[in-house]
Amino acid sequence: MAEVPYVSQASRAVAAALRRLEQPYFAKEGFARQALAELRRATPGAITDSPYTWPYVFQSLSGQSPGQEWDGDASPVEKAVHAALVLWASHQQSGSVPVSVEGISLGRAAGILSGKLKRDGEPIDAGVLRRFSAVTTATSFSAQMRALSQLVSLFRANGVMLDYPRLAGDLRNLQEPARRQRVLVRWARDFHRGGAAASDITAGSETTTDAKATPTQEQE
Repeated sequence: MAEVPYVSQASRAVAAALRRLEQPYFAKEGFARQALAELRRATPGAITDSPYTWPYVFQSLSGQSPGQEWDGDASPVEKAVHAALVLWASHQQSGSVPVSVEGISLGRAAGILSGKLKRDGEPIDAGVLRRFSAVTTATSFSAQMRALSQLVSLFRANGVMLDYPRLAGDLRNLQEPARRQRVLVRWARDFHRGGAAASDITAGSETTTDAKATPTQEQE
């Protein structure tokens, strides 16, 4: 039976968190600035070591139907939401415009970064390819999040945007062996085929659409 794309649980949660925090952060409201500071302190691949991020993760998921995986340790959905929010807070730091832009996958963002940094005559930037490959070849979720954190730092330094609700859905799927390869192939396709062609999408050239959750495919 064919799978039907839908807005994933993790994507909805991150979109909800961004709706609560983005505009108050730009308005310099204390609670939002504190929230981003607390999120930036965390390690994206270690939700259990970051209790100060739990309110933002669990409140974002409140009201959504829990599955059996929610019993006991942190679920893959919770880990994905935590990682996406921590990475978003790091990316958004000191920015004057939203860094989460609908439709820009991780692969496309890496391709845009490569297009900005590559030398004349080179098809791709070797440094960006190396960091992107570190994300896609890491053998554990925590190692992937460490590599992804380094890539996000380059996005921030070079004004490259990323769809964080979409990323959350992908990070959820990345933890599912049956879906992991599909995510990695889609990221690679976006990086090599579509990213560099969109190198004009940088900070300030496109805005969010009210932190919408982008449809993805995910097993709840």
